[in-house]
Order: sequence, then structure tokens, then C-alpha cells
Amino acid sequence: TSTATICENSTKALTSSGGGGGTWSITAGGGSISGTTYTPANIASNTNVTIRYTDNCANTSDRTFTVNSLPAAKITW
Repeated sequence: TSTATICENSTKALTSSGGGGGTWSITAGGGSISGTTYTPANIASNTNVTIRYTDNCANTSDRTFTVNSLPAAKITW
């Protein structure tokens, strides 16, 4: 999984080396994981998210990236 920044309304594909079969979890920053797709939570400011991959031998690897909040829409009349 790359450490590239994503926007609040985006998703991130989670990838691992080593053949798969492990599990993904969020250790910081919130959001949700479905299969191998991370979806960020609604946030008010830029948030660091840490994702952990645990392989079948209980080895872990963490990756941290930033989720950028969307700017508030400003409507003027």
C-alpha cells in the first residue's frame, strides 16, 4: 500500500506483497475497509491514517498516509 495522500471522497486500494491471505485493519485515523478497499471517514481537517496488514504468520506491516479534507463550499449571493 502506498503512502500517497488521498482526498476525503476517494478510496485507496490496499495491496501487499507476499501472496495475500492476510488481514487489513485501521490502527489510527478512522474510516472503513471492505475487502482490499479503504474508505476514509468524513473529516473536518487533514487526518493521518495508519493501516496495518497482518499476514498468515502474524507478521505486521504498517503504512501511514494523509486523507485531505474537502474544502467547504462557499456560496455568495
